[in-house]
Amino acid sequence: MPHTPHSDSAAVAVDCAVLTVSDTRTVDTDKSGQLIQAKLHAAKHRVVAHQIAKDDPEQVRRLVQSWITNDQIAVVLVNGGTGIAALVSGVPEDLIYSCKRATGKTAPK
Repeated sequence: MPHTPHSDSAAVAVDCAVLTVSDTRTVDTDKSGQLIQAKLHAAKHRVVAHQIAKDDPEQVRRLVQSWITNDQIAVVLVNGGTGIAALVSGVPEDLIYSCKRATGKTAPK
């Protein structure tokens, strides 16, 4: 079946924040964070915040919460660490709730 472009195909650039959760990565060794940022830039989006945080659930929760309540950030991308799967221990329930509330979707089980 051929792909039919949506009638409103104008690209929309959004302001994004990228968080890498890792106890070992640095700005120089954060390959996934670098790739995400490169893909966002290639798609004409703006990366307005990027941070590497230790795999500390409370630190991750505070940072993500501050980003999702920031009117200048439309998208928050989190990579590395524990992710947001509901069965992963260490992910605070309020972070899962924040993601669910922001996306309207339930985290995978």
